[in-house]
Amino acid sequence: GPRITAPSEQQRQQLANGYRTTVARLLAAGKRVVVIYPIPEAGWSTPDYLVKLDRLGLPIVGPTTSYARYKKRQATEIALLDSLGQHPDLIRVYPDRALCGIAHGGRCETMMGGTSLYIDDDHLSAEGARMALSSLTSGMLKRR
Repeated sequence: GPRITAPSEQQRQQLANGYRTTVARLLAAGKRVVVIYPIPEAGWSTPDYLVKLDRLGLPIVGPTTSYARYKKRQATEIALLDSLGQHPDLIRVYPDRALCGIAHGGRCETMMGGTSLYIDDDHLSAEGARMALSSLTSGMLKRR
């Protein structure tokens, strides 16, 4: 198949400008915009990992990932979203604040209360999504 390459700096800038323009137009049209920041990746299939632990008779303890690594890996995307400016109808949701530094300082959780927060290596389970979006309330979405 075709080879996938990282975008050039020019392509990154075009994408960033597109985001900023789109958000500005939506806000100017009186729309509420919800921006969800990047979700920390587990880096491996958490359910598969937990099954292996169980099969080996080991304690079922969810692995954690480095919060610093997440911040470094997502720095460009976070900076882009931060650059969207401030507006009363621009709502930001930070999943990392709900998933990282809870039980283990400097670490992002992949399991809580015996439940996997991921369905694979980087997609949240229903419980993980509930946790990640817990700061988003219905009141934030109501028109003023």
